[in-house]
This record gives sequence, structure tokens and C-alpha cells, in this order.
Amino acid sequence: MHRNPLLLLLLLLVTSCYNRTQETGLYEVNDNFVVTSDTLHLQMQQPLHNMPAPARGDADSLFVLKGEQIVIAQIDIIPEDSVDSVWVKVARDQMLMGWVHGRELLSSVVPDDPVSKFIHAFSLRHLPYFACLMVLALALLLARQVRHAHSHVILLNDIASLYPTLLTVVLGGAAVLYAHIQRFEPLMWVRFYYHPTLNPFSLPLALGLFVLLFWLILILSMAVVDEVLGQLPLGEAVLYLLTLMGVCMCLYTLFSLAAFYWAGVVLYVLYAVCALCRFFLYFRPRYVCGHCGCKMHSLGACPHCGARNV
Repeated sequence: MHRNPLLLLLLLLVTSCYNRTQETGLYEVNDNFVVTSDTLHLQMQQPLHNMPAPARGDADSLFVLKGEQIVIAQIDIIPEDSVDSVWVKVARDQMLMGWVHGRELLSSVVPDDPVSKFIHAFSLRHLPYFACLMVLALALLLARQVRHAHSHVILLNDIASLYPTLLTVVLGGAAVLYAHIQRFEPLMWVRFYYHPTLNPFSLPLALGLFVLLFWLILILSMAVVDEVLGQLPLGEAVLYLLTLMGVCMCLYTLFSLAAFYWAGVVLYVLYAVCALCRFFLYFRPRYVCGHCGCKMHSLGACPHCGARNV
């Protein structure tokens, strides 16, 4: 989740949305990182006051490659440095260690933590992959609608379960809350990125609520999979889940962007009301098959076993 359209334009915020005094509070000695850029340039010589840093390409230069793990060994402040006053000593192992500007470090690494890596996966650079998944899911939706007029699709011809609709509503709420944090408390999100926790009760109110919504999304996702597999044949269930995933990605992207403006909040409220009303008016199961116990929208042939219910 970075500070970007999909979850956080983190890599952008990391390099431009905090000042130098704030940088030193984002990491500490012994913090571990994984290099994400092709190479991370280091200098062996310790930066000293009133001494220029060696130019890149000097014999003093070292390089750490993408995917390698590093640890922070020391942090120093050089006020005379016109580029960046924060210098960080990092080590890959006992044989390779050197110094790098704090800003350059932050733009080239990701914290070696599963939560931070998950957030980083939603950065702007990965947006094309998610866009491809959305297009694929929507293409499957259109192809199935053309072949089967009565196929089950989220919001259009939904299954007899509130969970899929509720999942989209909660996901949209998480996107709106994320945009709110990015707009009003961007530094709080950056600190959460570098020091994450999944315990909502140890976080500020907005972040704690966001983590609670994250847990609720996980629970609803498991409930959705169970309901879909229980109500639809395997092939149709897979297509339903793929289209649901595509719809969720579209909604999250839309609300993450739109909610940066107050009109986005209004848009989300309208969507939530319409989606829930549509489900309760048209898709809420009112009957149960007397033969197999399957939920039914209306009397007639059971969609699961074919038995007539009158």
C-alpha cells in the first residue's frame, strides 16, 4: 500500500514526503532491509565533516545487488552535506559494508518484513500487473455472459449469499480510509510501513481501524470462497471468484483515487447503499430447497439439485 493509486505511493513518499530530520526516525541500527533497485551504491570511506564524498566509480565504491539483504550498522549526521545530511552505514556481511545517503537508501530498499513486502507489492510499479488481472477477469466475465445468460456474477446475477457484496463494501471502505490517511496523515503511514504490526490496538485510531478492516477482509474472503464452492459447480465457482477479484481490484483502485477528494467519499456511500439494497431486494435467499437444503431466491426448480419447490 504505497503513496500510489493502488495502495501507497510509498516509494514516492519515501523519497519526497518527509524531511531530513524525519528520515532518521524511520529506521534504526540493526534494522534489516532487502535491496529492490538493480544496485545500491556504497562508499567504503566514512563521511567526515567538511570533506567531500567520493564520486561514483571511484576505487572506494562498493555495490549491493538487487535481492540481497543488508542491515543498518550506524547512522551519522553531516550537516555540511548539501545533498543529504543523513548518512547510513549498511552491511551485507562482514566483508561488504559501506556508507550511503539516507534518501538513496530508502529509495532502493524495502524493509525485510512480510507486512512491508506485502505493502510494497501494491506499489505503482506493480500497477500494470494488477491492471492485466482486472482486464482478464472482466474478459472472462463478458465471455461467460455471452455464452450463459444466467451465469452468476457479482452485483449482476449474484449468488444467494451476502458475503461477496459485503466483501466489496468493506474493501471499498478500506480504500477510502487509506486515502484519508494518505491525505491527512502521510507520515503516519510511512512509519507504519517501516515498523508494521498487525495488532490494531497498538496503532493510532485511523491505522488501527484500517488493520481491523484488513482482518475483516481476510475473514470475509474465506467465507466467500466457502459459500461460492458450496453453491456453484467448480468451474462456475472459479470464474465467479475470478470476476469477483477483478471487481474488487477495480473498486479498490477507484475508491483509493477518488477518496482523495470528498466526492470520492460520497461515491463510496452511494455504492455501499446501492449494492446492499440491490442484494436484499433481488438476491437475498427467501427459501430453502426441501430436498437438498440449498438456498433459493424464489420458488421453483432448485438450481442445485433440480427438485421442484412450490
